[in-house]
Amino acid sequence: ACLAADRRYLALALDNPSVVAVIVPPPLAIADPGGRAMIAAERADELYHHLHAAQRFAQADAEPQVDPSALVEPSAVLLGEVRVGAGSSIGPRVVIDGPVRIGEGVRIEAGAILGCDGLYAKNVAGKRRHMPHFGGVEVGDGAFIHAGAVIVRSAIRGESTRIGAGAHVGVMCNIGHDVEVGDGATISSNVVVAGRARIGARAWIGASATISNAVRIGDDAEVRLGAVVIQDVAD
Repeated sequence: ACLAADRRYLALALDNPSVVAVIVPPPLAIADPGGRAMIAAERADELYHHLHAAQRFAQADAEPQVDPSALVEPSAVLLGEVRVGAGSSIGPRVVIDGPVRIGEGVRIEAGAILGCDGLYAKNVAGKRRHMPHFGGVEVGDGAFIHAGAVIVRSAIRGESTRIGAGAHVGVMCNIGHDVEVGDGATISSNVVVAGRARIGARAWIGASATISNAVRIGDDAEVRLGAVVIQDVAD
């Protein structure tokens, strides 16, 4: 089930074979949603977020699986469904809260956090509520997560925030939910990448830049230090 608050999102929903029900404001309701359920609600976003928050966390019985060749500092904390690939290293005081999949040859430096909830506050039934995050994180082979970086889990069950192969995420970066960082991208220190943004392959993001939610940074693009990006950047 998904929320379609405008015509662009409605078109995306109707084109997605995984969608079985669409929640829309009444003006967007259509007679033939292509075999899907269509729910028209005056406060469509509030209904969607009520349903999202009503989900239950799966009881994860999985234990972390660490390849024998990987190095994990004793002070690191690995919780639930965590997989660490061959030749990877997990530094001191790192916290990894599954489901998280870490590829081969990945380096995660001191104090980084992978798989936490991010900021997702919505008004539901007159109360300001935090929307829980039900997804995970995937880190590609050869990626480098620097000290203090935070990578938020996906908000959607079965989906992942993704860090591409060979990508570098700098010191104290904040990578929001459902972000995709392309292969070989470089994200410098103190960068904020808001939820659902896309960073293209081999893109360079300068220190202390801020990327707004759902913005796409193209392949091989450059964003200079301190920039505030609120529109897509071409390849």
